Amino acid sequence: MSEEVQGQGIVAKSVQSVIDYLFEVMDLHRIESQCAINNVQSLSISKRLGFYQEGIKKDGQWYMVNYEDLVTYSLLKENWKN
Repeated sequence: MSEEVQGQGIVAKSVQSVIDYLFEVMDLHRIESQCAINNVQSLSISKRLGFYQEGIKKDGQWYMVNYEDLVTYSLLKENWKN
C-alpha cells in the first residue's frame, strides 16, 4: 500500500471481512495466519483481530537473500467476535 493510505485500518477491515466469510459462509472451525517475525504491521493486525500466537517456524521462508522466521497464529470460530 502507498504510504499516504497506510495506518487507516484498510488492511485490518479487509482481513475482518475475509474472516467473516471464512467462518460464516465457508463454516470453517479454525484459520491460521503466518507472517515474518520482522513484519511488525502484519503481526499487530493478527493480534488486534484476536489471533492466538502458536509458535515460531524457524527459517520458515526464503525472502530475497536469506531465510526468515515465521510467526504462526490461529483463530477459532468460537473466539471470533467474542
